[in-house]
Amino acid sequence: MKKVLKYLDFTFLRLLPTVYIALTFCFGLLSGLVELNDVELSLPYFLITNLYVLVFLLLGMVSILKWFDKTVKFAKYAQYFLCFIVVIEVCNNLIYNYTFYRFAPYQYQPTFFETISWLRDELDCIALLVLAVCCLLKDKFYKTKWIFAISVTWLFFVEHSILSLFNLLNCGVPITFRFLLENLTGNFPIFAVSILGLAPVKQEKVGDDAHIIPQE
Repeated sequence: MKKVLKYLDFTFLRLLPTVYIALTFCFGLLSGLVELNDVELSLPYFLITNLYVLVFLLLGMVSILKWFDKTVKFAKYAQYFLCFIVVIEVCNNLIYNYTFYRFAPYQYQPTFFETISWLRDELDCIALLVLAVCCLLKDKFYKTKWIFAISVTWLFFVEHSILSLFNLLNCGVPITFRFLLENLTGNFPIFAVSILGLAPVKQEKVGDDAHIIPQE
């Protein structure tokens, strides 16, 4: 039974979510290539706009690397590269928001959807920064890394639910368990790879050495 649960964990919480995100990333690249030809967008802009999905793709890859004994050590190197991508994504968001409000007309009043977009960008920046800190922490800070992993997943959940949430509040519709469940299932691949990609790997001491167990 334990082995069955272990392989279900790998299949449904690591492999399939990562494959889904990989397909989303590939479709985003293909549609971006079409826009490059039609609108003549710059290649740097095209690459930056796909970094956000790449973050979750890397998290999925890290969660898979942690599952195998022979690849668990490579997960840390993948996390370092993930931190590099996160820094670029956060800087891009900050520069975009600064440029937008810096050159906006005097006494410009943002629309409702622009305000929501700004809130989502801010939540994204906070979540990505916490994600980077969690990646840099060593696994010996076991409880701290779990707290950070859960916090990042929660922030992503709020960020992906905030538009629907404000629409419900504006219409006077109460928030129900069904609303929370639909947002959870709709973004399940993101949440699964976030918490398992950031979760620490257990270490048990055997004599003077530490034995790595690739299970969160």
